[in-house]
Amino acid sequence: MKVATSEIMRSLDKRTTESFGVKSIVLMENAGSAVARTIVKEFDTPAKRGIVVFCGKGNNGGDGFVAARHLINKGFHVDVVFFGKKEELPEDSGTNYTALSRITDVVHVLKDVSEFDTTDINLGERGIIIDALLGTGIKGTVKEPYSGAIDLINKSGLPVISVDIPSGIDADTGAVAGIAVRAKKTVTFGLTKIGLVVYPGAEFAGDVEVADISIPDRLIQQTYIPYNLSSYKLIGSILKPRNFATNKGDYGHTLIIGGSEGKSGAAILTAKGALRAGSGLVTIAGPEGLMPVFETTVIEALKEPLTETLSGTIDKSGVQQAEKLLQTKDVVALGPGMGTENQTTEFIFEFLKRCKLPVVVDADGLNSIAKNPDILLEINNENIVLTPHPGEFGRLINMNPKEINQNRINLSMDFAKEYKCTLVLKGARTIIANKDGDIWINPTGNPGMSTGGMGDVLTGIIAGLIATGISPQEAAIAGVFIHGMAGDIVYAYHKNSSVLASDLLERIPYVISSLIA
Repeated sequence: MKVATSEIMRSLDKRTTESFGVKSIVLMENAGSAVARTIVKEFDTPAKRGIVVFCGKGNNGGDGFVAARHLINKGFHVDVVFFGKKEELPEDSGTNYTALSRITDVVHVLKDVSEFDTTDINLGERGIIIDALLGTGIKGTVKEPYSGAIDLINKSGLPVISVDIPSGIDADTGAVAGIAVRAKKTVTFGLTKIGLVVYPGAEFAGDVEVADISIPDRLIQQTYIPYNLSSYKLIGSILKPRNFATNKGDYGHTLIIGGSEGKSGAAILTAKGALRAGSGLVTIAGPEGLMPVFETTVIEALKEPLTETLSGTIDKSGVQQAEKLLQTKDVVALGPGMGTENQTTEFIFEFLKRCKLPVVVDADGLNSIAKNPDILLEINNENIVLTPHPGEFGRLINMNPKEINQNRINLSMDFAKEYKCTLVLKGARTIIANKDGDIWINPTGNPGMSTGGMGDVLTGIIAGLIATGISPQEAAIAGVFIHGMAGDIVYAYHKNSSVLASDLLERIPYVISSLIA
């Protein structure tokens, strides 16, 4: 599913009008009537108690005027609160304001929210609010009179239906512009907006419905839109069913390089994730001292010892051993639990230079690369997948996690393009970016997954999918979705509690089976 920025939507609206002859006022009519239909279909009972439509002086307010007119014509009691002056309205909004004013006398024109008490509207006696104050063009902090109006709406306790986007949410980043409407449902137009599917905007949007307002599908198909929301249909098209006449050799061989004293669990979870994702064979290569642990915990995997340092991490000299293992492998997962001792970092750098297979890098592999990110350009491996959380990504680009979370999409896009890799920036609504500048936003996952080891399982899933023959980019997209969906199944039984990484493993095959088209 394509996801749009505010600029993309403005361009689509303009081209719909100029190239396809659909007048802008028709688009506004379609938008407002779509909101009205949703009210009638889903909120009929509370709407019968009365509807209050809050309108601003932009086109978003115009959509609200149209919705109000349709609802009045259907017999609902509707009050419209308009902050502004008629002469300040754009042409189409002004036309709809006039049309509304001629069929009702319940348009209350206010300068600011302090005048609300002069109306006869008692929100406690009404059933629903339509938020048409601010649209997708909001930048910076919301100011009066809108900030006061938003505060009034949120304090009402009534269900709110937002028009296109909750007022106060940045359509391009999901950021809250100081204050924002908390909607029960958002009816958005043409395409969903980035700010509706990433946090914190997704938390304010409620249930999101995408309404058709006559933007031609042909136009959307012809327009380069780099932003995507992963879906069941997309993941089902990536995954392939197994044939009966096959054997383990048909599903690839994954090499896991990881583990160190006290961190053997990371490599173990990665190996199990790869096996559950479908890799025909898995080999764990790690410090020789950990071989007894690996032998007893992952009985389905092969094991290969690598020379270790005195502190129990992989020594640089082990790179020759690791290089020999590549001859019979299809993908490498590098980094889980490896540690960042200098000798181990040198091993990682030298191994990456020698490895031409797809590589999924996580955890300490990322922390080592952060010491010299240009190693990614030096190795020139476009089949590399990096899977950082915001802290690890911050070390890669020298930025703190808070700054990263305020601009996840653009930072991910820029990094993947610069270093010609696939980047998986983990977190609420994980972002997958590729070297061409395309973005996928993942909708699965939950707060219970904020526990240790989750990233190791994800690394294993992605590597395991690559082993089966899926491209690194598609494996990243599908792997993140599968990982989150497995977590959602577990979380359904453990609401408001933590989910163990190992809890996901047995659900992975079920999720894959349910997704295959």
